[in-house]
Amino acid sequence: MEKNAKSDPLSRLSRCECEVLKLVVEGRISKEIAVIKGVKLSSIHTYRSRIMAKLEISHDCVNAQVY
Repeated sequence: MEKNAKSDPLSRLSRCECEVLKLVVEGRISKEIAVIKGVKLSSIHTYRSRIMAKLEISHDCVNAQVY
C-alpha cells in the first residue's frame, strides 16, 4: 500500500466515491443522492459498499438510513 493512502484513507476513494461520501455525510439518503448524481439507486449502493470497503468501515458503524 502506498504511504499516502495509509496516512490519508480518503485518497483511496475515486472522485465519484468522494462525492457520494460528501452527500452521505450531509445526511442525504441514497435515493436523493441518486437523483442528485443522475444515476441509478443501485449505483449509489455500489459506491457506498466500495467506500465502506476502502475505508474499512463495518456495516455496524454505519447509519441505517439507506433508503
